[in-house]
Amino acid sequence: MEIQFNQYLNITILLTCLISGFIIKKWVKDVDNKYIPTFVLFLGVSLQFVTTRQISLDNFIIGSISGLSSTGFHELFRNFISKDL
Repeated sequence: MEIQFNQYLNITILLTCLISGFIIKKWVKDVDNKYIPTFVLFLGVSLQFVTTRQISLDNFIIGSISGLSSTGFHELFRNFISKDL
């Protein structure tokens, strides 16, 4: 059985969650950083349900992976930029 992760990733939702998480991190001072992954998880699932107009397990998985991947991409870019070449 071969799993292809690109079928479980929505790039539009990933970018929306990445931008939203960045805005919350930089401009909302009362939010602790540990709550941002939970926020982007719910945002990703909500956006997936709204865009497809269908609540299903597949849409939940796609929204979850897309939302949480935005946290991983933020860490990846942050670590890449902070390295001295």
